[in-house]
Amino acid sequence: MTHRRRLTAAAALAAALALTGCQSTNVQPTPDNPYALREKGHLTVCADMPYAPFEFQDEQRHIVGFDMDLADAIAESMGVTKDVIVTPFEQIQSASALNAADCDVAISSITMTDARKTKMDFSKPYYDDNLGLMVASKSGIKDLASAKGRRIGVVAGTTGADFAKEKKVNATIFKDTGTLIQGLKSGQVEAAIGNKSVLGYTRGGDSRFTFVEEYDTGEQLGVAVKKGNSRMQKKVNEALQEYVRSGRMEQAKKKWFAAAE
Repeated sequence: MTHRRRLTAAAALAAALALTGCQSTNVQPTPDNPYALREKGHLTVCADMPYAPFEFQDEQRHIVGFDMDLADAIAESMGVTKDVIVTPFEQIQSASALNAADCDVAISSITMTDARKTKMDFSKPYYDDNLGLMVASKSGIKDLASAKGRRIGVVAGTTGADFAKEKKVNATIFKDTGTLIQGLKSGQVEAAIGNKSVLGYTRGGDSRFTFVEEYDTGEQLGVAVKKGNSRMQKKVNEALQEYVRSGRMEQAKKKWFAAAE
């Protein structure tokens, strides 16, 4: 997304999770629907999956993750139910999903960039992240310089891919973090460049892989709302402020990112 990318099994998941029926693209605020939700009583959230630990399905096929905990808190603040529509990331980052009223907000590990701010409005940032170089421990790679000419993997459409291109690293492109980690485990690649939060979570406690460098890219994630929807933006910011003040944000960070260090 910078931080995020595409969707693989979106079609099957979307069929199961998408709300049915035609929705108006121009819902107006009313006393019983003050935030002009596409479906009264429901906060509809667009998210691309899988992207653990931000959004993914657990063994019971529940949609969980750091972003989903935040979405729950926003819905609770509004006094409504959260619904998730699995949406290809291109439709999220281009704002087409929001503009078509497919969802009320997009919460999908979206890095706030100047280009995206011209298409949609964002909440205050809710998570800061950096890129890292994670290597196979036995590879002997110590930093990016010693990784030149070695087999390095990145995920398509991410800041990791952009960073590798900027540094003139001839990287192997993977469709998602899961296949990238599989590539590391199989020896297809010896190192990976990506967001520490995601690579670290996917690595877990596997001592075969370690971070050798971190790059201060200053990425910040935000909740996206339709351009000009100041009422929704304000409410999301209020919910986010309470989420932080209550300590729930810190609890969520410990829950989802303990393995990312």
